[in-house]
Amino acid sequence: MCVHVCAYLPPHESVSLQCSLTYLVCVFLRVCVSALQAALELAEQISTFPQQCMRADRSSALYSVYDAPSFSLALQYEMDHGAPIIQTESVAGATTFSSGTGRGGKFSSKR
Repeated sequence: MCVHVCAYLPPHESVSLQCSLTYLVCVFLRVCVSALQAALELAEQISTFPQQCMRADRSSALYSVYDAPSFSLALQYEMDHGAPIIQTESVAGATTFSSGTGRGGKFSSKR
């Protein structure tokens, strides 16, 4: 942990530029490390979701934003690429969910 003496000075005391910069760098690094840790935890949580479904959803989102010439074609793309996934992952996922896995956002093991 980055601790510097200027962090403990009373507010009315003057602080050197070097001390201030050192303290700001320490604060910045601490925020960056916390953000990275949160991002890694979120990525690990997302990795437990059904991967074909996640990839199909991402593909549909990208298509609808960047490539679809119309809303109806974006919906058709979603249907064409999502329906096969429903047959494979969604039915199996619903079965495990009905047995208790995944309730309350808790997964007992990675898939």
